Amino acid sequence: VKTLDKKMSFKGKNAKYNQVTGDFISEGAVLLQGENYIARGNNLTYNSKSGFGKLDSQIEIENSKENLRVKGDKFSFQNGEYLIIDENIYMEGKNIIANSKRAKYNLKDKKIYLPEKIDFVTKDGKTSGKSDNGVYYTETGKFVGNNFNGKSAENTLSSKKIIYFTEAEKIAFQGNVVIKNEESTFKGENVEYYPNSETIKSLSDYVVDYREFKFKGAS
Repeated sequence: VKTLDKKMSFKGKNAKYNQVTGDFISEGAVLLQGENYIARGNNLTYNSKSGFGKLDSQIEIENSKENLRVKGDKFSFQNGEYLIIDENIYMEGKNIIANSKRAKYNLKDKKIYLPEKIDFVTKDGKTSGKSDNGVYYTETGKFVGNNFNGKSAENTLSSKKIIYFTEAEKIAFQGNVVIKNEESTFKGENVEYYPNSETIKSLSDYVVDYREFKFKGAS
């Protein structure tokens, strides 16, 4: 079954449609096909007049073009505009895996908004952390979050803002940046960090405490 605007189609074992109310119900396993994604779940209810629908089950969403997969316990959507996934969110994107409580996938601006606490890790497991109020850009694979605290193999990491360029293997830390290991502590305001080599490029003034020594520098 396709919606009238042809932005979405439904596949299931059965269907009931009320022409007066616009209510469409399909019980059992259902596959939803959007313009750039596939969603799998159970027990679909959809209203053709409002364009709003939901699945009464866990959900799995795939966007193979952008290497994206999202899972959650609850799912609702506005046809052609957004998908909302609630509870036990698992998101796997380009070199990032994130877990949270709520996600809104805006189909128009191609971003996934994660307004709750976020736990994330790079797919190689080398860098992980927690942040608040994140946004994942599905086309570029960029992840942006606030109030970041994390770690790598050798360092603990913190900053007010994190911007992770997953395809470039580069992380930007902005605001109250602290990078610390057993021997030294780096403090700055604007830093580029390369997780594979654990190297730092400061874009602003910085201070490094190394054992009993203190070093100050400029970008």
